[in-house]
Amino acid sequence: MSHTDYVQDIPFRSAFNPPQSPAAMRYVALQQGFIPPDDARPFTLIDLGCGEGATLLALATLYPYATFYGVDFNPHHIATAKERAAALALTNVCFLQHDFAELPTLTTLPPRFDFITCNGIYGWLAPPLTEAIDRFVAERLAPNGLFYVEYLSSPGKLAIAELWRFLKELCPLDAYEGDHRARAEAALTLLERLAKRGPRFFAEHPTALRAAQHYLSRYKKEPYQIDQFAHNAMAEYFTPRRFTEMHHRMARAGLRFVGNTDPAHNDWELSVPPTFLPLVRERPESDVAQRELLKDFIRCEHDRRDLWTRADVAPNPEEAAALLANGFGLLARTAPEKLVRALEPFPGCRVALTGPIYDPLIAAAAAESAWLPALTETPPAPSWRTAFNRLVCSGQFALLTEPPGAAQPLSSASRWRWTLAVNRTLLRDGATRLHGVTLVSPVTRQAGITLTPLEAVLLEACSDGETLLPTEDKAARIRQARAFLEAQEAQELPTATGYRDKKKLTDEELTEAWEPLEAKLNNAVRLRILAAEP
Repeated sequence: MSHTDYVQDIPFRSAFNPPQSPAAMRYVALQQGFIPPDDARPFTLIDLGCGEGATLLALATLYPYATFYGVDFNPHHIATAKERAAALALTNVCFLQHDFAELPTLTTLPPRFDFITCNGIYGWLAPPLTEAIDRFVAERLAPNGLFYVEYLSSPGKLAIAELWRFLKELCPLDAYEGDHRARAEAALTLLERLAKRGPRFFAEHPTALRAAQHYLSRYKKEPYQIDQFAHNAMAEYFTPRRFTEMHHRMARAGLRFVGNTDPAHNDWELSVPPTFLPLVRERPESDVAQRELLKDFIRCEHDRRDLWTRADVAPNPEEAAALLANGFGLLARTAPEKLVRALEPFPGCRVALTGPIYDPLIAAAAAESAWLPALTETPPAPSWRTAFNRLVCSGQFALLTEPPGAAQPLSSASRWRWTLAVNRTLLRDGATRLHGVTLVSPVTRQAGITLTPLEAVLLEACSDGETLLPTEDKAARIRQARAFLEAQEAQELPTATGYRDKKKLTDEELTEAWEPLEAKLNNAVRLRILAAEP
């Protein structure tokens, strides 16, 4: 079995994926009581299905002393990744074009990897290829290594999988002479005609209707959506999996479950509504498979992003708590008076972020940065770790791996330098493709700030080579943004209020978009994404 059933004649755009950062994986593992590989020392990481390499290029920049490998079977992806690595002068990342069936027998790779990642593609591959990945992980994962895998989850994706299967059978690839894009466009046209007539299937399966509307509302305004539809929906082996199935697969590979890479999913009070907690707690904590399966059913989970380690690795909660306290800090992204002091994970459910533990954490994170050893005993009590994690889950704090820079208003310098060349690549991609973008930080070793498509355009329009020119001349800023937009092929721009004709954006809208962007750029200075030019 090879990749002949997978789309290779259309490239798949890739962007930086924060959960694949060793820092992000370490945080989750330590919160769950496991001791992961030390990312402060040389390590190896391989990404299976690396695409155009955006994630690996960012990680290779953030970790110059580590070694990264990316494997993909699409020649365009590998060629693009190599070209970008060369342009960034990165010598610690290697991109290889291989069929996944060859993985277990590859001798050009190191014998062991500290981190193995596989984002998204696991749910699209034929069974022999996912089995090849399982064997590779079983043989190559280091003794205390971590395996990150994103996969399609049941029950959330079940009705959607049936809809995509229905379209694939009505639009067979042979009818389009093997042209995946022509097939995808025909399937979307058929889907649009069906949706207008309201088939009973959509009435009884609203999740499938929402999935259809996601593409139908975009594919004429953003042509790349057709390519994404070809890779995702029209994948021949689009396969949602129950957690119990994945648990069994990983157990066969000699692995055990660590946790979900979304920290909120590992906090039961944030991951299921309160009325369901008694049902969950009836299951013993040792029965991980059934507890997670129950959670997925309660949540109707669509996708999972999980971490696994070797089955013989025992948790060490006390050492993990000490490493967590010393290895991670918090930086508030906004002023204390603007912070929302509660989480609302479900309608009618409110988790307060106030009290004798939260208050000192938030005060320290807003003033400079919050580190648990400075605030409480080491290792910190579970209540402190829970509060720390819930602040992370609120999205209002950056998770640090080292102290941030000093606060400096953007207006304090006339010119700012990008500290990491890879952020210029990520920004350019987001702006020219009219997509959102995540810029990475050397003090978080993962995501730093996230920009909307319009913010990416504004920032790219003000960028000059390696520097940013945050001009105070609003009229000049608007002219720059309009000139940049005019040069882009797409006519429609995604905004907070939906797709807009780029020519119809008003000066007021462009000016208003700069205010939240300026706040993000002030954070970028503290996160050392930007540095003042001398």
